[in-house]
Order: sequence, then structure tokens, then C-alpha cells
Amino acid sequence: MIYQVEAELGDVVTFTETTATRDGAPLRVDRASLRFLSVNALDEHLAAAGFAVSERYGDFTNGPFTASSKPSRPPTSQFLGAGEAGP
Repeated sequence: MIYQVEAELGDVVTFTETTATRDGAPLRVDRASLRFLSVNALDEHLAAAGFAVSERYGDFTNGPFTASSKPSRPPTSQFLGAGEAGP
């Protein structure tokens, strides 16, 4: 797979993913846009939708979310819907 960033506009990144043969001949190209929110912006969006964060992790192994957590991926969070009790 070959990834190429086409544009970064605010918090939205548009990129392509090319699937190719072993010798590099493209088989298909997919385009996607991802929105990367800061923790504060994510919390604001969740609160506006009636959710609360019950836990937040800094990586895919449920490590702690800290100031040094990698910014290259959004934090993994567990959400509670309105009226749900926390752990």
C-alpha cells in the first residue's frame, strides 16, 4: 500500500491509498478524508451530543493518555450516553 497526503485543511486530512502489485503496478486508488480533533474539541462535540467521556486511552493497548501521547492518531475514548452510569 502506498499512502499520499493530498491536502491538509484545518483539522481535515485528505489522502490516497494505492493498492499495487508487487512490482508496483497500481490496482486501485482510494481517496479518503479524515478529521483529527484535539481532545478539547472532541470533548465539546461529545458533550453537545449528550455524551461524557468515562475513560481515555493514549494508545491501542489502553495505555494512559498523557501530554506525551502520540498526536499522530486520535485518542481512544470510551463514551457514556446521556443517563448512563460510569464504571
